[in-house]
Amino acid sequence: MLAQSVQAVVDLIGVEAEVFAFDDDRVAQLDSNCHVQRWINVGTPRVDVEDLSSTPDGHLWLADIGDNNAVRTSIGLIELDPTSGAATSYPLVYPDGAHDAETLLIQSNGLPVIVTKDYLGASVVYTTAERQQVQDLSAASPTMLAKVGQLRFSPTLTSGGPVPHAGTMAVTGGAVSKDGTVVALRTYTDVYLYTAPDGDLAKALTTKPIRVPLPDEPQGEAIAFDAAGDLISGSEAYQGPLPPLRILRGASDIALSGGTTSSLGS
Repeated sequence: MLAQSVQAVVDLIGVEAEVFAFDDDRVAQLDSNCHVQRWINVGTPRVDVEDLSSTPDGHLWLADIGDNNAVRTSIGLIELDPTSGAATSYPLVYPDGAHDAETLLIQSNGLPVIVTKDYLGASVVYTTAERQQVQDLSAASPTMLAKVGQLRFSPTLTSGGPVPHAGTMAVTGGAVSKDGTVVALRTYTDVYLYTAPDGDLAKALTTKPIRVPLPDEPQGEAIAFDAAGDLISGSEAYQGPLPPLRILRGASDIALSGGTTSSLGS
């Protein structure tokens, strides 16, 4: 279970033997038992950070992409060096107006992929228009995004989430396995596993996924793979205490084998 000092987990990510979680305006470094080891302040302006990802150099990437009212003229990614605490913001612009989003995926080669959140299940997939990798983004001027895919989610009967029925179709987070061959997208109530054998995440999202229920999470928005390919699922505190994390053992193997599973362990 996450230490109770982390009250609003937006997302979490496993980086090698370390785990990081974002809480409002700072990042928590956790040990293997999810106890807070230290806090890293994010010393750069931001609006609504909704996801975390990482790159092989160990840097964290905070997705400042939340926009509940669809009014932002730009969004952005924030590169954070967890060793020094140095942070740099990189603005992004959609080609077709504002969108709310809570999911950032980064390919093994550094290409960022953003998936929007839609309560009717019509999520859109974007990446950089010129296929710029995160290490090539500009901090001085916005990088244009391009639509590269459309997803359709159907309602499920899985219980949980703050928004009945529609919440089962709203994408609230995503993760990529360490080797880049498995993608997870989650809603408030379920996780969808896609295979990406060639590492192309946008293409992987066009394939048929395996759905695994994540029942009874009050506001499930956190999802992450650990180095072993297990999938960690977590919720924000919502009208009550922060619930414990749950683990889907062998999630990568389940996706790659096309198998099924019935539950997650805590």
